[in-house]
Amino acid sequence: MKGVTKWILLAILVLAVVVAFVSYKKQTKTAEPKAKSQIAQAVETSKAWVLRDSAMSNMTSFDPVKIVDAFSVNVLSNVYEGLVNVSPEGGPVPGLAESWEHSPDGKVWTFHLKKGVKFHPVTGCDFKVPEEVTAKDVLYSFKRALSAPGAVTSWIFTDILEGALEFAKGESKDIKGIEIVDPYTIKIHLKRPYFLVTRLTFNGTWIYPAGIVEACGEDYLSSHEVGTGPYMLEEFVPDDRIVLTRFKAYRQNHEKAPARVVIRIFSDPLAAIESFAAGDLDIVEAGISTLPRAKGLAEEGNNLVSVPANYLDYIVMNNKKAPFDDIRVRRTLNMVIDREALAHQVLKGFGTSAYGFIPPFSPAFRGFDRIKQQGFEFNPAEAKLFIETYLKDKGKQTLELELVIDSGEVPETIGQFVKAQVENNLPNVHVSLKKITWPAMLQMAFGGEGVFYRFWWNIVTPGEDLYFLFYFPGQDPPHGFNLSCYDSKEFLTEYETAMAGLDANSRYQGVQQLEDIMIRNAVAIPLLHKTFYFLEKKGITCPVNGLLKKPYIYATSSKN
Repeated sequence: MKGVTKWILLAILVLAVVVAFVSYKKQTKTAEPKAKSQIAQAVETSKAWVLRDSAMSNMTSFDPVKIVDAFSVNVLSNVYEGLVNVSPEGGPVPGLAESWEHSPDGKVWTFHLKKGVKFHPVTGCDFKVPEEVTAKDVLYSFKRALSAPGAVTSWIFTDILEGALEFAKGESKDIKGIEIVDPYTIKIHLKRPYFLVTRLTFNGTWIYPAGIVEACGEDYLSSHEVGTGPYMLEEFVPDDRIVLTRFKAYRQNHEKAPARVVIRIFSDPLAAIESFAAGDLDIVEAGISTLPRAKGLAEEGNNLVSVPANYLDYIVMNNKKAPFDDIRVRRTLNMVIDREALAHQVLKGFGTSAYGFIPPFSPAFRGFDRIKQQGFEFNPAEAKLFIETYLKDKGKQTLELELVIDSGEVPETIGQFVKAQVENNLPNVHVSLKKITWPAMLQMAFGGEGVFYRFWWNIVTPGEDLYFLFYFPGQDPPHGFNLSCYDSKEFLTEYETAMAGLDANSRYQGVQQLEDIMIRNAVAIPLLHKTFYFLEKKGITCPVNGLLKKPYIYATSSKN
């Protein structure tokens, strides 16, 4: 994709949206399977059960610092671990670190590693795997997240970690802010107070053995994995299947978990749902076109699970370009969208109305009734007064807008709905639709050329800070996500205050205040928070959280 900038790749890391992009760019690399002798040594094969899952896209890489899609992140979160992991409910929990504490000012964090943690076997390379994970491996993995060629995760640390930016630029050989205290203790020094834990759930902070790249080559981790998680990546055949195998030496007892997870890859959602109906799958995702069929299968005794995702569908308005540089236009457009009709009548329950920017998955979400009162209310009468005043001041009779959307059932449906809402409620505003491809949309958005277009994000980590990167003033990492070209000193001050909150309640209150600032400034047009549906075979359960992660270690079967 000629012309795709670094910002596109950075955004891809945190957007489930990239599934479409991944499908566009065909996957050709196949994983080198682990040797059968090592598989036999590492896994429990007796009395095993196999969980048969499904997916709509290929994986893009196995390298923690080069993964550019949410699906690969979520599969490999069963294979790799960081200092901090994500619980089945979607919150941060101890991972390779058994505990941690921070200084009173929140600038120094100390992590205590679990002892005796084993790495997976290494294949295709003459490399001696360390006996256990130590602070040396943590430092090595963090350094590579900042400096590896093609890494898209360096922004995780560069804005908050002491010496990270200098190291990333090659101006120093060591990271000033990472201190090894002893083999099982590591300290992280920050530039400013920051609630660090949620950033450490990123795939860029997953841990692998020190020296693995130097011994096996820069591209080794792109086709191999050397994680510590409950599953090993046994096989990946593009457009066909992904196979995960239970790691026998994992520190936690998981004998009742699936011995293997076979994820079949489908390009056609109807084919996937029919494969489930034929008994060939245990789990399948239901989309708008397949939900009626899924509901029918649920009536036969299967389980249909709804998952409110860490997701926002919204309309970007470039706050620096006319007419969206005038807050009256931005408020007007927010007030003429009937979000309830969109979520329930048009998208038929695949989303909940978004009157603000924080998704229901977040602990900071203040509840539907409260955000409906404090957020963007549906008020066409007041909107008419706003736009009439604007047009009079500008000496215009009408306002012509072009809304850009990408191809597909959902974006086209949303585009048509927004157009109808605006024109039906505001006779003096006309909206034309321009349809482009998703890769072209990414180029436009992160190239700074977008003015008025539909976009969405699905954050795959539990950090509230990421909700606001798409509206963060500035252009340097991680601020280059600011698609609305929003600029507010009040926002910047409140952001640093909120993210420094070490007490959860104070942090959530700060996040809500950030949302209030954005609502007052009508930064963008939030539309809906998406709900995902998964159909599970009778007797099979597999938790799926709002980050769309499936921790297979917690899957159960009534026959096991």
